Amino acid sequence: MLLRAVELYNFRGYRNFKLKFAPLTSLLGEGEVGKKTILRALDIFFNGPLAKRPLKLQDLNEKALKAGDWQIAITCYFDYFRQLQE
Repeated sequence: MLLRAVELYNFRGYRNFKLKFAPLTSLLGEGEVGKKTILRALDIFFNGPLAKRPLKLQDLNEKALKAGDWQIAITCYFDYFRQLQE
């Protein structure tokens, strides 16, 4: 299967964010803009409690916490990968 997109809801600095992936995707940007947050979210999604840094209350977006929205969601979208036949 091929990862097509990840959607983050109230996770760390992201309130409602969706990132679509191409067959080859790079995360580029200055420091402290959220690249590592996306990778942490994927680690939590794929590894759950065995993630390098499991999900904690501190991962809840600050604005969401102030608004009383305690839900965090990490959603991944997949597509079947079809091998090219020779």
